[in-house]
Amino acid sequence: MKRTLWAALAAGLAWTAATMPGQAQTQQYAAPTTRILAIGTITPGPSLASVRAILPTEVRGTVKLYLAGKIEQWFSLADRNGVVFLLNAKDPKEAHAMLEALPLGQAHLMQFELLPLAPSHLYGSSLASQTALHDRGILPDARRLIAAAE
Repeated sequence: MKRTLWAALAAGLAWTAATMPGQAQTQQYAAPTTRILAIGTITPGPSLASVRAILPTEVRGTVKLYLAGKIEQWFSLADRNGVVFLLNAKDPKEAHAMLEALPLGQAHLMQFELLPLAPSHLYGSSLASQTALHDRGILPDARRLIAAAE
């Protein structure tokens, strides 16, 4: 069921890339930032022992941000030491200040790559534009996909 939704998204992305060569990467869209994806890694140089010494207070600070609604989700990096946060922030400067206030940030032991996220523009935001894409055979009927997933 979820595979159907992912397949529809993948097909839409493939269609976009195939029908707009060169434009998909160069065209800028004025979509508002709604979240910040923060990828944090240990800065080069410090020992793992110095990081581990601060880790308990880092975890407490992270949990406080989560409970305050500032961090929506968090993950560990699978291929190296680090974290990924989905932040409820609209400004990278705000996100940077929030992360630098955590203990590892204050000790300059962690650095973050901040990626502003916006709603997808691939399918349009209104039901009318989604229906038009469906009628042209570009987008599967969203209502049918949702019903299949339930």
